[in-house]
Amino acid sequence: MFKPVLMAVAGPALIAFGLTMHWRQRTARSGAVPVAATVLNSGSERVDDKSVVWVNYRYVVDGVEYRSSRVYPPPGPQPRGGFCHIRRLQRRYPNGALVTAYYQPSDPRYAFLENRPEWLYAVPVVLGIALIVLATQSMTSLRVPSAPW
Repeated sequence: MFKPVLMAVAGPALIAFGLTMHWRQRTARSGAVPVAATVLNSGSERVDDKSVVWVNYRYVVDGVEYRSSRVYPPPGPQPRGGFCHIRRLQRRYPNGALVTAYYQPSDPRYAFLENRPEWLYAVPVVLGIALIVLATQSMTSLRVPSAPW
């Protein structure tokens, strides 16, 4: 009986987490202004048995030069992943490349490169729905059949 209750509680929590993170990232992307940027350097390294890529770039807003290394809008994680993902980002942002960065007009110190929805936040939503379905099925199978009289 404990597992279905745990799944019934964890499911909505995961859904709320995924939707909140999606909403926060959408908010960060919605008011972002594009600006020309130059990639200073990019590369990758192994950290905690994962590959991590970095992209350092500079951009100018109202005559002031800024530098950033953020690839995804907040609160997104910085790029970690498999070999293919890392290589794709390195090919997209080679040293010296002219790219488009995006910044918030309220604080141009913070910019990012990838201005598209991150589907990573769909994972907790899907898992949360699956947990709710499993909890519902488990609870219905625990019901005691009614007496025949």
